[in-house]
Amino acid sequence: MSLLAGSALGCGGSKKSASEGGGDPIVVPATDAQATESPEAKFDRQKADAVGKMCERLIDCSVEDAKQQLPPEELAKLDIENTSKKAMAECNDAYGAAPMSPRQVVTLRECLGEPSECPDFNACLAKLSQTSESE
Repeated sequence: MSLLAGSALGCGGSKKSASEGGGDPIVVPATDAQATESPEAKFDRQKADAVGKMCERLIDCSVEDAKQQLPPEELAKLDIENTSKKAMAECNDAYGAAPMSPRQVVTLRECLGEPSECPDFNACLAKLSQTSESE
């Protein structure tokens, strides 16, 4: 995994308002196709959506962390735009393929719905492994 995705666990960040992407990013009205989908398809869609949003937030935290900790010349070497795209794809592939229970998906959605700084988000994500251990 890239430097950005790999450094996500130690990231800093700022709180976002609902208009800036904070708040509850998961709740969206169901389309007609979603209203008739099977429970398995609904779960897979919700998992993919939550994983995508989690990866985006982790990458954003990593970029913020890099900007705060690295000197400008090192930051320029990272090519953040391309590195972020690659890290996003790797994160989606890795976590999208990982087995998750419905309880873990709910926990992930709860973490995403809380406007918080990166360390708080990472602490919330730690609940995912606790959830899997208790099942």
